[in-house]
Amino acid sequence: MGTGCTAEPGVDMRDTDRMNSPAGAPDEARAAAIAAASRRSLIGAAAYGLLAAAAGTASVEAAPSAVAGKAGVQVAPQTVESGRTVKVSGKGYPPKATGSIFWDATGQWLANVRTDRKGGFRTRVTIPTGLQAGSYRLSVRIWEVNKTARVEVKGPPPAPPVPTPKVGRAWGVFHPDVPQNPAALLPGDFGLLGKLTNNIGRTPGIVMWYQAWGLDATKGFNPALLGLVRDAGSVPMITWEPWNPWNAWDERYRPTQLLKGDHDGYIRSWAEGLKSYGGPVLLRWGHESNGFWYPWAGQWGAQPGDPPNETQASQYVRSWKRIQRIFREVYGGPTENIAWVWCPNIDFTGATPLSMIYPGADAVDWTGLDGYNWYSDPNSAWKSFGDIFEASLGILRSVAPGKPVIIGEVASHEDGQQLDRKADWIRTTFLEEIPQRHPEIRAFIWFDEDKERSWAVTQRDPGMAWDANYQANRIRSLAAFREVAASEFWDGVPLASPSSRTRRTRD
Repeated sequence: MGTGCTAEPGVDMRDTDRMNSPAGAPDEARAAAIAAASRRSLIGAAAYGLLAAAAGTASVEAAPSAVAGKAGVQVAPQTVESGRTVKVSGKGYPPKATGSIFWDATGQWLANVRTDRKGGFRTRVTIPTGLQAGSYRLSVRIWEVNKTARVEVKGPPPAPPVPTPKVGRAWGVFHPDVPQNPAALLPGDFGLLGKLTNNIGRTPGIVMWYQAWGLDATKGFNPALLGLVRDAGSVPMITWEPWNPWNAWDERYRPTQLLKGDHDGYIRSWAEGLKSYGGPVLLRWGHESNGFWYPWAGQWGAQPGDPPNETQASQYVRSWKRIQRIFREVYGGPTENIAWVWCPNIDFTGATPLSMIYPGADAVDWTGLDGYNWYSDPNSAWKSFGDIFEASLGILRSVAPGKPVIIGEVASHEDGQQLDRKADWIRTTFLEEIPQRHPEIRAFIWFDEDKERSWAVTQRDPGMAWDANYQANRIRSLAAFREVAASEFWDGVPLASPSSRTRRTRD
């Protein structure tokens, strides 16, 4: 969610369900994808017609029907689990023509294709995630030729026995005004962290904040911030953002400039600061990189329905590794007190596939996901934790098996009529769903600020004092959160230091 600034002045890039909806959900991105594909088909038809006419083999009018009768498509294997990759091949299409493959039920783009000189093609596509078992179709559209193939989606494999969760998982909080206002971290009633601890009854295991490279107030390494968090008994988690939030199009902070070495000195200053500090730190660089609302993201500047930008995805991974290489040079070896947190957004239609932006098992200590229950948007239904995260957690397990998971940002909006709904969401999520179904989740960060929605549990907007339902909602939500914080399951502080041998986070 970031520093509270929008990706483009005057436009709130986060206030849309495209960013926090499971892949395949109905949205305007699907319509845009279909429209874009239609335009490509018309262009391809015109181009092929001209070539055919020049060769004297067919007319523009006759070619589509003549070719359509010969074209075919095959999928192997035909029976597959949701989220798996299949081979798609075809023959009998116009030679050297371009087209696209779509998931027939939703119009979701799966891949672009180009036929060879004999009119054939071969490629691989990933079946959309989160599908129920059943019979589906994918569509191949090349020029004006449309063909479909049936795909049988199997139900998910039986869930393995859930091991007894280990004690020591941590709850955390995003703290407004940090780092611009270090006094917010003071204990007791003098700072927001002290007040939060008093309200909830326990000190959070993690305190998270944002530091942007392009803002004078936040870009510098400040050991005092980390010291205050450590002295309070928490582990700091820094969301390190390579951009200028007031001008997202400022090219000085693009990955291209980072890869040229423009920021090597700045990166080195942080490495030196963290090494000198020496305490455990969770460092979350370039979060939500599968989206389009940050300039380091794989889909930055994309339109809904655009195919993944492989160049930008590659630049993100290379940037991640360049930063780590500089840190290792400063440390003279492994960065022992730093846990590197790779934290994309939950999957959504049009997102960059996580496999394209994963830096690798040797470069990541924790994986993470950001997701919210937005609810009040007219197109947004009330969603449980499972509705929001389940499919994406499955993808995360396949991309980064064995890595501990942190929910890097999470919160729920309130229901102005059902006053217990947010409180019940908190209890069900953190006392039932995660403990019973997701032992891989080791920590979560509650976004405790009323920003796009009424996310907070500890704060109250003075302007809403007149609203009795708002006040009742906040009281009940805070009571539920106090129960979560007091539970044995979340009573811990994560050990952020990775093993020098395996680079995996220690329990």
